[in-house]
Amino acid sequence: MKNTLEIILITYNRQAYLKDTLDSLFSAESPVKELDLTILDNASDDGTEELCRQYASKYSNIKYIKHPKNIGGNGNIARAFEIAKKEYVWIICDDDFYDWSAWPEMEAAINTKKYDVLLTVNKFPKDSEDLPKITKELCFLPGGIYKTSNITGGVLQNMYSNIQNLFPHLAAACAVVNKNGSFYVPKSELIPKRGADRTPCETLYHRDADETYKPDVITNMFWGVGYINSLQMIRDKKVRARIINNCSHSGFFSFIFTRFRDNKRYYNNDARNRSMVWCGLNFVQKIQFAFALLLIDIIYCYIPLSKIFKRK
Repeated sequence: MKNTLEIILITYNRQAYLKDTLDSLFSAESPVKELDLTILDNASDDGTEELCRQYASKYSNIKYIKHPKNIGGNGNIARAFEIAKKEYVWIICDDDFYDWSAWPEMEAAINTKKYDVLLTVNKFPKDSEDLPKITKELCFLPGGIYKTSNITGGVLQNMYSNIQNLFPHLAAACAVVNKNGSFYVPKSELIPKRGADRTPCETLYHRDADETYKPDVITNMFWGVGYINSLQMIRDKKVRARIINNCSHSGFFSFIFTRFRDNKRYYNNDARNRSMVWCGLNFVQKIQFAFALLLIDIIYCYIPLSKIFKRK
């Protein structure tokens, strides 16, 4: 396994949570404690460097790299795929811990070397289509272990281009879909765990904790927009439409109405988000999308008008 799989951990200013993650990775019961671990530090200034160097001095299989400048959570994800060298790479977050009881199944699947992506999660309802659920679960960065031979120059370019859509790593998933590759879905439950009291890490929604570093192009973009935009890397229009139609267990219309209702309420770039999604839909989806947006606009136009007339 040591010659087959490497782990790359991306981090930025999460010293306290990072310590818990490293303790989980190097605990006595951890089956991955002997694997090569590279830590990509996005120019942290909270003591993360000191913590990482402390662990690197204790464990010789840790390699610590600190970027001279913060390249953003999404940039750090793309960089992790770029530097991966072994047959498989698992890129993880800096605030997760792990239930290793599910690892033997994962290791056996990796050792077959026949899968392009191995999911570390299993949240699939029995009545769901696998591919739509797989691509959605792979939005969660540690949710997939990837075969590095699929990370070609073209895929890497797509990753860097897709930074603006929040999910650069979906370029790898879409590449596997395009080649009709193989995904492994485990029988066991989630391997990466997240504490209920923890705020989402930058690599879950791919935003930096420090707003100073957030590029203008993704300001106020919510994940549904980035997800649908990312799916444009799937070449087969029918496959893409099927995945979009099943982006929620309640269906495409419900997903669009709920998400863009919230977009109307909480974000200030509603028109931009609408136009970006519109371009990625087929004809039938565009009709549903237009109807959902019309309904939202009527509701949010009626409410303020009703308050005005009520005051009169």
